[in-house]
Amino acid sequence: MLLPSGSGAVALAAPGGGAVAVVLPAGARVPQAVAALHGALRGLLRFGGWARAARLWLYAQAVEPRRERLTAGRGGKFLYLLAVGARAGAGGAGAGGGAAAAAREAVLRPVLAHADAVGAACFTEMTDPADGPFFAGLGFAPADDFTMFGVPVVILVREPKA
Repeated sequence: MLLPSGSGAVALAAPGGGAVAVVLPAGARVPQAVAALHGALRGLLRFGGWARAARLWLYAQAVEPRRERLTAGRGGKFLYLLAVGARAGAGGAGAGGGAAAAAREAVLRPVLAHADAVGAACFTEMTDPADGPFFAGLGFAPADDFTMFGVPVVILVREPKA
């Protein structure tokens, strides 16, 4: 399911609503996309209200310059996976396994196939080390890291597959 946002971003939901990914095309600004997509995210993931949205806004402000640095010189050939998540209670052993991982993978596979077809790199962040094997299995590798709100954040990059 595609959910247009008016920001250039696209939200994709897995069948049954078990997972969601928010994808930003080259040129989209993270803070504006976060603001535009807040309603969709809140409805899809029971996002947690305005206090959490404010924290997400600050997080986006910290990520934007890093994303710009990592995407410089790519000629606009990249997609930024702003959010990749599974519904609470989707099951599985830890954040990276089971039904939750299957739902997230179902949302991401078409995005990654498109990125490969157009020669675009993909970027995302990870805040839970348990997600490392999930993203590594999709071809992502660490490119940068920082700490926000006391939480370590790793920015991941997936180069397009030939």
